[in-house]
Amino acid sequence: MVSLIAAVLLGGQNRGVGQVELAFSRSLVTSLLQVKTGSISGVITGPNPNVVEGATLTALLRNPNSDSTLKSFSTVSDEKGCFRFAALPVGIYEIRVGTDEIIKHLATRVVVRSAENTKVEIQLRFIDECDGNFPEIRSLSDSDRAEIVKWIIEEAIAGQQTVMFSNPTLASDKIIILSTAKIESIWVPSIAGHNFLLLKPEEIQNRANRKGDYMYWQFDQIRPRGSCVVVSISHVWAEGTSSIETGQRTPLGESLFIYVFRRQSGKWIGKVISGSIS
Repeated sequence: MVSLIAAVLLGGQNRGVGQVELAFSRSLVTSLLQVKTGSISGVITGPNPNVVEGATLTALLRNPNSDSTLKSFSTVSDEKGCFRFAALPVGIYEIRVGTDEIIKHLATRVVVRSAENTKVEIQLRFIDECDGNFPEIRSLSDSDRAEIVKWIIEEAIAGQQTVMFSNPTLASDKIIILSTAKIESIWVPSIAGHNFLLLKPEEIQNRANRKGDYMYWQFDQIRPRGSCVVVSISHVWAEGTSSIETGQRTPLGESLFIYVFRRQSGKWIGKVISGSIS
């Protein structure tokens, strides 16, 4: 406890000064004497440049000596693209935006001062490959999607992304399994020497329960963004009942690849912009 002596004026004919001892907890005194918080607010817009609703923003409080993170705070933009971080300890913050992987945002540095609100405007933009003066792609036909899917699969077969074919289960079955989660059967190519089995998610699970664990492909997205088409494809595990019950699985990694496609000389040409293996 901390004692503070307060001087009070005594009323009546015999005026004088008395002392009253007030007891406070040390934490309360500290909070009363050192109110050092501020806030950050602003609006987030996309490349359109429409406001971005539902984007997750993270404010990282940086250590000025080592640039390590001391604390982190999160919020979500509303329907008007507005966001606010309230009651932040004073310091230097790095604002990061968690949107989809095809949007680039350079981290924004913000200084928070006591009892002040700092306003910022955050402008997201497409990755460099989708910037520029090229016309914006509005929609894709089934033939466009089929051409893109075939390009990716042929590149993988040719050895550009051999990790996709590194699973011995697939090699022994001589079957490449594709999930129908985000693609249509009419997009799947016919390639000599390779068999493709297109299965619904529940069929993928049933097959794993019958035959054991195996890996399959899943196209997570094929969609226009700016002047490009961005495609992400995962090579992931289907875990059978026995593996789920025992917790044992073949120790092979999963992978995710992201491609950017642009129309060149009447053809869709793609390139890998990121890849990860876990």
